[in-house]
Amino acid sequence: MEEIVWIRPADYDPDVIAGLVFQPEPGLPAFEVMDRCRVVMMFKAGSAWEIRPFTQLTLKIVEDPAG
Repeated sequence: MEEIVWIRPADYDPDVIAGLVFQPEPGLPAFEVMDRCRVVMMFKAGSAWEIRPFTQLTLKIVEDPAG
């Protein structure tokens, strides 16, 4: 399985760190956090450009061993 990059708010739960296995929302599979880093994104929101910090999580789906 390839890694998934998930962009979250800059102040996303600080307990979500590399090595943690968690299920972010009901209905989603469990993920292992491979990396966490702060990133700055530039995007156009309407007519103006914005530059803001975010948290980037690199995740891997935890495969069901019975699978």
